[in-house]
Amino acid sequence: MSQSALTPSDKVDPVSVRAGGFARPELKILAQFAASGALQVGSKLIVVLSGVLLARVLGASGLGVYAFTLSTVSLGLLVCEFGMRSLHVREVAASLAQKRWGHLRSLLSYGPLIIFAAGVLVGSVSAVVLATQPDLPASTRHTYLLACALLPCLALMRILISQSVGFGLVLQSQVLELLLYPGVVACGVALVYLAQAGRLAPEVAMMFQVVATLLTAAVILVLLDRRKPVELKRLSGRAEPPIWVKSALPFLVMDTALALHGQMDTQIIGWMGDEATVGTYRIALQLSGLVAIGLSIVVQFGAPRMAHLFAAGDLKALRTYYFRLQALSAVSAGLMVLGLVVFGHWIINKLFGAEYAGAYAPMVILALGFLGNAAFGPAGTLLLMTGGERRAGMWFWSTLMLNLALSPFLFHWFGPVGTAAATATAATFNHLLCWVTAQRSTLRTPLPMMAA
Repeated sequence: MSQSALTPSDKVDPVSVRAGGFARPELKILAQFAASGALQVGSKLIVVLSGVLLARVLGASGLGVYAFTLSTVSLGLLVCEFGMRSLHVREVAASLAQKRWGHLRSLLSYGPLIIFAAGVLVGSVSAVVLATQPDLPASTRHTYLLACALLPCLALMRILISQSVGFGLVLQSQVLELLLYPGVVACGVALVYLAQAGRLAPEVAMMFQVVATLLTAAVILVLLDRRKPVELKRLSGRAEPPIWVKSALPFLVMDTALALHGQMDTQIIGWMGDEATVGTYRIALQLSGLVAIGLSIVVQFGAPRMAHLFAAGDLKALRTYYFRLQALSAVSAGLMVLGLVVFGHWIINKLFGAEYAGAYAPMVILALGFLGNAAFGPAGTLLLMTGGERRAGMWFWSTLMLNLALSPFLFHWFGPVGTAAATATAATFNHLLCWVTAQRSTLRTPLPMMAA
């Protein structure tokens, strides 16, 4: 269906929406922005600081092997998870609300087991394939083999995080996934580096990926056990069969698109270029990603409010609210781009090292792409929250195919700068199409006679 089941006319009384927690929207927005912003900024700082550390201790080639391996693991997760992460968030939350304890027990019991088993299978097959590649350097081979072990562990951690989100542990889950997990990797690598006093091989960083994943999964298991309702713990006998698995297929489609969008440029450079180029491009990605902080925060705390206003039929308030979010994301992104353009060379040379100087040009291009996204505001999220999910999905897949078509050719002609240009163009074009669609529907200002 292209139209939402909730139409902006009769489903919710606007007054009740404002009374139900939105009577003082300015204060609520400020509080949500502060909490989400602190988490996002903290996560980005850890990513950048760990990126600086890894760039220094691994070198451009080692960082390239590490980045390409993690990118491949991300694609392997598609096969292991089969779209079940989003399904578990929905089904766990629904089971708790409806008190369907048998269904909830099936999700909690079979979900992690199925995904971990799939990860072991994919990892084992990958390890066998590696055994047929005798020409790989020893360090690269060891990194790939550790990635085979990482795959089931990471898949298990991610499904447990999804279950904890379904239980309402949203903030705790984000802290574990965005702060604890990368923080353990960074601290582990730093300790080994200080003890050894020299450059490390990429398999050392991959080993701490496995350690961090298992540690995070263990913490989540403790949180989930404490959160389980008494009624669930009292159930006896075998859990219901996992017939819910087939419902994950629609989620797999979107998860596939998101994974391809996030990993396509790294994969193309990895297959067509060398390890040092991948490592340099990773630095460009990490620094340019700072531009998207404002838009990420806006999406997180703005989505529920937009959905409420649309359901209440208060389209005028929705338009005003959206344009404020758009201005906020555009201004924050613009300031960040300005800072990267002016100080980018200094940041790269002083923090990461002179061997990554080639990251500046693709970083600026990617940053401009993020600025283009932010300039249109959270248009894709607005469509998803107001019944335009089919159109949003169509634009996402269309621009994804555009990126897939452009990236190999532009990399062949212009190197990482070409890949960055393809990625930035496709992403900006996607947000433009979503914004135009929203302007013709939800954000369209009615004529005076129509409003009357």
